[in-house]
Amino acid sequence: MKILNLSGNALTKKSTHKLIDYFRDRDERPITNIDVRDNILNAHDIREVYEALPRLIHFNGINLVESKTKIELNLASKKLKLSEVSIVCCLSRESQIIKRLDLSKNYVDSDSLHVLSDLIDHTEDIEAINLALNPLTNNGDDNSGSLALLKSLQNTNMIMQIDILGGKIRPDIEEGIFRSVMVNRSIRGNTVPTRFQDFLSKRLLEVAPEKPVYHLDGWMPSLKVDPSFLYSRQNAARNRQVEVRNDKIILPRR
Repeated sequence: MKILNLSGNALTKKSTHKLIDYFRDRDERPITNIDVRDNILNAHDIREVYEALPRLIHFNGINLVESKTKIELNLASKKLKLSEVSIVCCLSRESQIIKRLDLSKNYVDSDSLHVLSDLIDHTEDIEAINLALNPLTNNGDDNSGSLALLKSLQNTNMIMQIDILGGKIRPDIEEGIFRSVMVNRSIRGNTVPTRFQDFLSKRLLEVAPEKPVYHLDGWMPSLKVDPSFLYSRQNAARNRQVEVRNDKIILPRR
């Protein structure tokens, strides 16, 4: 067996331990695809499975091998829940290549924000997170995850962009999140001396008019040469190098 789909059941921590014990250290035919979505599992249970089965290729519909090599991991509109957010966090810790996470239009709730906050506390690679159009506060009933996110952003200077549109986050918490990200951009900008200069150069290129097209590019004027001088036996014998310019030919003398 290499593919196992157990989604939509009532698996618990004990079930995951049985899976780990059975499929761990199978070198000849290791399991490559496990799906345990929509079960009674928390983020810690998912992380245990991820760490115990390092040869997995697909986990809950996420391609682990492909995702580890991307700078921007785009998982928008994938119906991700707490289990999948935990997998994304494990990927980001292990990859060290992923810089931007797009988790928009999913089911990222308050519990998922706690997992993301733990990722921010333990990585220095993530620079941008898109959480737009997610139930970040469980329809405004639970702000604990957004508070944890705010605290993590205040303790790091790595996150420079975050989108929490439509998450119904409390106004004071939302203001604190945006303020922290703005401060991070200022701090990171000072550590990269050419950051602002590069930004200005890019903007100038965008608004600059198109360069004119010259139809005479590459055209060379006709040269006037004294035939009696160029083809004389004496000069031909004494000179070995000829310098050609736009309007004349120079024969160096010895």
